[in-house]
Amino acid sequence: MKADGGEDFAEAALDGIQACIDLMEWRPVSQKFVFHITDAPPHGQEFNATNHLDNYPKGCPCGLKLEDVAKGMNDRRIKYRLLKIGNRLENMTSIFKKHINTYADCELEHATKVLDIICGSLLSDVTELQTKVNKSMTDDKMLSTLVIEHTGSKP
Repeated sequence: MKADGGEDFAEAALDGIQACIDLMEWRPVSQKFVFHITDAPPHGQEFNATNHLDNYPKGCPCGLKLEDVAKGMNDRRIKYRLLKIGNRLENMTSIFKKHINTYADCELEHATKVLDIICGSLLSDVTELQTKVNKSMTDDKMLSTLVIEHTGSKP
């Protein structure tokens, strides 16, 4: 696959993330992830520390704002994972971290590592969820035991 064109450095990243939020049929109780792989920031001067060519320095040409996109992700508890290629994303990462509750990033040195990174992220979150479920079950058993000891009957 080859990606080219666009005639500037910045990307329509906010549009892509918003499409993930709007077009996916997210189940309310499911674990939700957006994996964003990029070497370029979204349109807008605030995201572009290195002053690379951006035909839309005032921001997304369709008017999307990070604050609104982030609110959609946060409201739906979508976990955002940025896989960074190169070193031109400093401003973007610092701004995204401030707005997205479940922001995490890592360097992507080689395309063959994409699957490892995604699987590692998913495994980490599944392990965290499993720990919470196990703790909840343990807490419920302890509560049941206390109720039986105190009242002599099962809850």
